[in-house]
Amino acid sequence: MIDRELAARLERIRVLTRRKITAAFAGDYSSAFKGRGMEFEEVRPYQPGDEIKFIDWNVTARSGEPYIKVFREERELNMMILLDLSPSGLFSSSEKSKNQLAAELCAMLAFTAVSSHDRVGLCVFTDQVEKIIPPGRGNRHVMHLIRDVMTFKPEGTGTSLSVALEYMNRILKKKSILFLISDFHDQGYETHLARAAEKHDLVCIQLLDPREEEAPKRGLYRFKDPETAETILFDGRSPLGRSEWEQLYRSRQNRLKTIIMEKGADLLTLHAGEDWILPLTRFFLRRGERR
Repeated sequence: MIDRELAARLERIRVLTRRKITAAFAGDYSSAFKGRGMEFEEVRPYQPGDEIKFIDWNVTARSGEPYIKVFREERELNMMILLDLSPSGLFSSSEKSKNQLAAELCAMLAFTAVSSHDRVGLCVFTDQVEKIIPPGRGNRHVMHLIRDVMTFKPEGTGTSLSVALEYMNRILKKKSILFLISDFHDQGYETHLARAAEKHDLVCIQLLDPREEEAPKRGLYRFKDPETAETILFDGRSPLGRSEWEQLYRSRQNRLKTIIMEKGADLLTLHAGEDWILPLTRFFLRRGERR
């Protein structure tokens, strides 16, 4: 059983999400991802205009004539949402935390998947894999997934992208759509990210608070890292301090973009407290056009 307050929150997020999923948005999603999953169907004789990369060299060698492999598009795909609910996601300088944005984003992606006849599942992680919901279909499945995101109490106190990616690389045998949602406050995950991007359609969605990008301009602040408990004192009145803050942010972002691009994945950065529907729509459009 769920209490009335939670039921009301679930209903609000369901209505909000379904209202935002228009036919155009679902079409943009399909254009961005459909057709990437291909299943082998048969071989047939080579015809002028066929792509050489699809030649079946074994059959060609046996027959003495060129043959190519024919594939058919998988109309139904699996989407897995890898959701970082580590303590750093609780930080908020506005009304909405990064974890609250993550819940809305999960709902949007999940409803979009099922409306496009795909299955959707969830992996919640911190510095360990905390919960797995296998891919499923239908609105009831999606509401169960969203409820778990909104009520989940993680045990881990840190962040490990490697743990989540390695787990997915091990259990997912079929090419899937992976949405990795995190603030990416972690290191040493490059190898696992590259393997996931090679095997699956990997999209990294970075969630940030506006305060991470721009330093406060006045006053003395004490910041505490929720994962390490380390505290720092920051003087917002210092131009040098603000400059170093923002330079560190730019350096971190440039490094993250470089890593993800080099490994063959996509990156979308969203900010808590801002409307994220337009950036997500533009991302789907660009990805569809690129394909």
